Amino acid sequence: MVCPYALTSPGGVQGQVLGLAAALREAGHHVEVLAPGGVGTVRGVVGVGRGIGVRVNGSVAEMAPHPAAAVR
Repeated sequence: MVCPYALTSPGGVQGQVLGLAAALREAGHHVEVLAPGGVGTVRGVVGVGRGIGVRVNGSVAEMAPHPAAAVR
């Protein structure tokens, strides 16, 4: 699964991604989540690059917009 937002910051998208990943694992699937930020301590999560704060619609979302993140 791919999460566009860093899992180190709490949010609805992050919660949904982690919840769905957990449910799929319980059903016997192998799941890895790709997300920006330093998330090495979370089981099954692969960090794709350093997240930076991006202002969108009055809030700040931590994303990894660098093209190298897409390659990872």
